Amino acid sequence: EITGIDHEAGFLEQARARAAGRPGRFTYLQATGEALPFEDGRFDVVTCQTVLMHVADARATLAEMWRVTRPGGLVVLSEPNNLVDPIPTRVALGDLETGELARQVAFEAACVRGRAALGKGDAIVGERLGGYLHELGCEAPEVWTNDACGSLYPPYARPRERLLVDALRGWAALDVSQFGRREDTLAFYLAGGGDEAAFEPLWEAAVAAIRRSVAGIDAGTYQTAGGVLMYLVAGRKPG
Repeated sequence: EITGIDHEAGFLEQARARAAGRPGRFTYLQATGEALPFEDGRFDVVTCQTVLMHVADARATLAEMWRVTRPGGLVVLSEPNNLVDPIPTRVALGDLETGELARQVAFEAACVRGRAALGKGDAIVGERLGGYLHELGCEAPEVWTNDACGSLYPPYARPRERLLVDALRGWAALDVSQFGRREDTLAFYLAGGGDEAAFEPLWEAAVAAIRRSVAGIDAGTYQTAGGVLMYLVAGRKPG
């Protein structure tokens, strides 16, 4: 038996459509992770992927997941450290030599801090989950990192590469950073302690990096190993 929750009705409709006709029991409910509508110890396994990075209080949401896990049951989490993601792109574009890499990492760190301060989620929450599980009573959390990268090499023909290229083209067309639109990114940057007078060139460099990547793809010259840092964290509830 599998039970899934989401706070958006559209995603629940998609899940129900995919489950239709498949063997097994699937139940989907509209709810939030901060207030799971289940009794204590209801499930053998409780899991989420790239959810805790978007909630205002990941520690509280994880505590709810822990609450509905039975004694002896397992909590499994997959969440990133997104501060790492832009570095391979910057290296591929040659920014390590110009010093632009250091400026952009500082910019993005401020945005990460501000995003969390404004209750929009912790983009590096993957770093914290083992500690959160330990606080909840898990004696020995297990942590692994992903073994796949977002690599891109001409002619960018593999299915995964085509998805990445399409995503880059979409971001370039919208002029967004990894933190979204300009106004959102500015709000995060300021909330994270950034200097408004310094924002514009940093913003332009962030969106220009995406456009430069797309230009390199169009020219057939862009290459990157595309390293990412995604954690798989698991903990068993005592009992």
